Amino acid sequence: MLSKIVENWLPNVGELTFTVPFCQLLLRQGKRVIHISSQGPMEQGKDIIAIDGEGRVHCYQLKCGQITSNSWREIKGEIDELVELPPVHPSLPGEVFEWDAYLVTNGNIANPAVRTIKDYSDAKAGAGHRPLKTIVAGELARDFTDCFGGFLPVEITDLQVFLELYNQPGDESLDCGKFKQYFEVFFAGHSSGSRQKKSEAIQASLILTSYLMTYKYAAGNRLDIIKAHVLLLVSIYQFAEANGLKPSLYRGTERLAYGAIELEFRQLIDELAEHSNNFVEAKYGLLSEAVTYKLRCTDLLGYVASYLNYCRILRKNPHRAGEIGAIMEKLEAGKVLAGEYAVPLLVNACFTAWASGREQEANDRLCGLLGGILVASLQQRGLPSPYYAAAEAAEWQIGIAGDDVDEDFRFKSYSLQTILLLLARSTQRDFLARNWKLISTHSMIELVPDDPADYLAWRFSNGTQVDRFPGAPQSWARLVADAQTDHLASLPPVLRDRRHFLPLFVNAMPQRFNHKVALTLLDAIVSAPD
Repeated sequence: MLSKIVENWLPNVGELTFTVPFCQLLLRQGKRVIHISSQGPMEQGKDIIAIDGEGRVHCYQLKCGQITSNSWREIKGEIDELVELPPVHPSLPGEVFEWDAYLVTNGNIANPAVRTIKDYSDAKAGAGHRPLKTIVAGELARDFTDCFGGFLPVEITDLQVFLELYNQPGDESLDCGKFKQYFEVFFAGHSSGSRQKKSEAIQASLILTSYLMTYKYAAGNRLDIIKAHVLLLVSIYQFAEANGLKPSLYRGTERLAYGAIELEFRQLIDELAEHSNNFVEAKYGLLSEAVTYKLRCTDLLGYVASYLNYCRILRKNPHRAGEIGAIMEKLEAGKVLAGEYAVPLLVNACFTAWASGREQEANDRLCGLLGGILVASLQQRGLPSPYYAAAEAAEWQIGIAGDDVDEDFRFKSYSLQTILLLLARSTQRDFLARNWKLISTHSMIELVPDDPADYLAWRFSNGTQVDRFPGAPQSWARLVADAQTDHLASLPPVLRDRRHFLPLFVNAMPQRFNHKVALTLLDAIVSAPD
């Protein structure tokens, strides 16, 4: 059955999305990947360049599906560059005269093309160029099974959860809690091994994520693929913190995971730019199309904003930067605050406006967010806590959740303190003063773990729930001082060193969004140079 999972996964990944797991396979085989294509015009037929333990250079051109005589003619120009042009890269020692050239496909080579490719390879070798080697679906399935099959679940409970995640329809929203906790259990099962075994488990986790996303890839569900890789990174960081692993032991996998996230963002932005009136691609259970549209806009707004904030902190140029503003404007018009899960999504959008000099717009959004929290207590039933995902929160709001949600959310909030401090940071004293009487009736809840590393856990048992009301009256000077406090030391070291990850982290794990994380993220964004 496990080999069937691999065989089913292979044809469902496209050329771009297959690049990351194939690179992980190369790492597992002892090669060092020094170049991954950005699909630009200067790639010279080489999607991937790697170096093996003996220093030999390997160059790969990746294609998807069956290689027929027609498709061979279409790609022949790229293959000519693959076998004729020496690889050039700063990590290569001078000029390279010998390298292995591979055509890799997750399909097969049709019979008529087999002879053509063999003759082509012989002719190129005879002319002093590199011969062409091929890797096809059967070889890939065997290699992935051999290298990572030992990490697939065998215990009944683990296998059941794996299959539930694997078999989820591609257009349904990812169960983030189940996904994250699956990898928490997975890594806990490898915590007693050697450092090498721990490193291998981390490598395998990226492949398992790709397997679990088989139907998401097939459906083009970009957001859930992004969420999955973000949650995987959180799990890797949690495992590394718990076991004192040096970053060098997982850096290769970490880079590939970020590469997968950036790739999906680029494809997502392409789709939004080219189909600006069709944002609804996911299903949210029993909800109507109108509600689904608003939930989808909120999700997209928060994640596109998180991508911009991520790029800003890393000093990267965002994909299609000139078009993202118009995309976000449309998404902003469709957003909805259905639950506290959406607060980090909307705060990310506020931070994007703040960073680009649109301070009044950011302040207006923050004021609107605070107003939404207060109105929900007065006119509705409060906002479901951040542990409830979009569909659960929306179903509860419109009264179709049944017995799934039996809590009272009125006059208490996990995000109120964060919004208050952000408004104090932006000197919105008059607005807060006008609303303080109502604000002071709301309890501010914060979960504080005993160990900062537990910020990375989906749930933790060792910690304190701080539950307090805003001051009545409240000192403005004290509020501003609290808003200016540096909270970096309260975060786990792995997050302190990776503040670029925070915009993605809080979206995927909204229950960890609090004033300490938010203020640290804001400092990282506003201190980044334009």
